[in-house]
Amino acid sequence: MEHTKTPWIAKSQGCNVYALTSGDIVIALFHRGDKPGQNKANAEFIVKAVNSHDELVAALEAWQKVESEMSNNTPCPDLALRAQYRKKAIELTSKALAKLGNSKKSDH
Repeated sequence: MEHTKTPWIAKSQGCNVYALTSGDIVIALFHRGDKPGQNKANAEFIVKAVNSHDELVAALEAWQKVESEMSNNTPCPDLALRAQYRKKAIELTSKALAKLGNSKKSDH
């Protein structure tokens, strides 16, 4: 079985109650928090993590490929291929950071 399709969103359901939803499907409800705003913050944090998961995994896999190629002890490494893998990894990292709402750009 697969998880509920993304994107998920956090919706206010009244007095400090938040629902995680995908379309018409309610995934979770947050209705008890010790601090005002905690339910909202928790719901938004989960939604951000879920919605950026695929991009983050793709970026990690791309960097793993770069590292694997760079640690390959062949006598004639393919520098063009390494550069291509690195460029793709940087693009995927930038995409993942953008989805997270992080304005920092990769310096790699």
